[in-house]
Amino acid sequence: MQKLSSFFLVVGLVMILFSCTKDTSSGGVGNESENESQVEEDGSNSTLAEKVFLGYNGRSTEGPSWTDERFLSLISASGTMCIRYPGGTQANSWDWKEGKLVDKADPKYLFRIKDLVAGLPETAQVVYVMNMVNTPERVGVEQALTNQSIEALHLKIDDALFALKEFDRLGRLPMAVELGNEFYFQNEHAAFYGQNPQLYIEHVKVICEEIHDVYPDMKIAVVTTKGGTKIRDAWNKVVYDALSNDDFLKKHVYAVVQHHYISNTTGNTALRITDGNTAEQALAEAFAYMESVKEDYENVPEGYKLWITEFGVTKYSKLEEEGMWPIGLSYAVMVLSWLEMGNKIDCYMLHHITNNPAVINTFSMCMGPAAIVYKEIIALMTECKSVSHSESYADGKVRQWVFSHEGSKKVLLINTSASVIKGFDISGEIKADSYRVTQYFAPNIIQSPVSEDNGIEKKSLVSESVIDIEPFGFCVIEECLVNQKSNL
Repeated sequence: MQKLSSFFLVVGLVMILFSCTKDTSSGGVGNESENESQVEEDGSNSTLAEKVFLGYNGRSTEGPSWTDERFLSLISASGTMCIRYPGGTQANSWDWKEGKLVDKADPKYLFRIKDLVAGLPETAQVVYVMNMVNTPERVGVEQALTNQSIEALHLKIDDALFALKEFDRLGRLPMAVELGNEFYFQNEHAAFYGQNPQLYIEHVKVICEEIHDVYPDMKIAVVTTKGGTKIRDAWNKVVYDALSNDDFLKKHVYAVVQHHYISNTTGNTALRITDGNTAEQALAEAFAYMESVKEDYENVPEGYKLWITEFGVTKYSKLEEEGMWPIGLSYAVMVLSWLEMGNKIDCYMLHHITNNPAVINTFSMCMGPAAIVYKEIIALMTECKSVSHSESYADGKVRQWVFSHEGSKKVLLINTSASVIKGFDISGEIKADSYRVTQYFAPNIIQSPVSEDNGIEKKSLVSESVIDIEPFGFCVIEECLVNQKSNL
């Protein structure tokens, strides 16, 4: 009888222990996989890929030079995680050995591999865009713009492998090779690949095999596009079908590429930013654009990453608006909206690092509005586990994102309005005695160009619970530790 009682006692204890464990897990305290499952089920957060790269296109044909020490200091300060070399369309006619466009006899600036490597921050990665089209004479392809033979392709692959070897010799082997740029258009830059995805896929297989024979771990990214037009959708259908059904491609291709721009066809095509009201409209267009491209994210075949290797705001190119603070916030909205979509994207590249004045002011050699907000987002993303879906506060004027790290959170707030938001409570997401607040804003909303030394203010303060958010203010909130208070 005593043995039987002992048995029931043990069983009872086990059941109690199991019950306690179950209650703790349902309360959100458990292992990492359980937490991630909860995040995905309730839809409040977006889990991220294991490693997310935020960087720039390295295009520098119009300067500054990658040998300019002031420019290199900016690159270092930007926090960039990766550089796309040599950039976009120019990659289809690039001579990496000379550091120039094939048909450019006497360029003002050279952009050589050795200059890129020498100027890169120590931890930054490289994405190399292979020239599959207009190669220089030394490669040995006659009539490069029309010769689509496999023999010509092999010569171009050899040239790409020599480029990778040069990177490797300098200690900076690229993390990926991107196979061409924007071949869905029918123009001189796309040549015989233009609107010919069948030929492209045929050549992709050959390239993958030869690159992986030498560099088996090299990531390969292939050309696809956002949808919405007959030409773009036709290209995607062929490429996506091949990626979904071809076992060879499943083994060798890592990611598909898309480019996204808020352009002169986005929203109100006649919109000009002349005051606070029109600035609000411009920022609303950025949110609306990102809402419209969610389908492009969803359409990427299962098992492949999506790389945004170009994104930007070209709607106001060469206009005063390009250098205004609200345009910098539009860049931020694009990145943040992708981050909250999910873990399918693990590489973003702003186009481009020499963009004057949105990214840099080439006169003062200081960061422009886009670079400032991008730098802060890169810092928030360091070792980040998940990003919340944005929430709206203050009658929809303030948008909030929560960045969850191991054991801590940081909050990003953007005031999307031209009015001051007074007494905003910042204690909702982070429970702390006090908070460290960093806020960027431009006192003159329509001043252009603005940069970190002219027209953009940065305020750092400690608050117990409430702050005032300036018009179009960009605020980073985190717990203030005791030793941080004395530094502010």
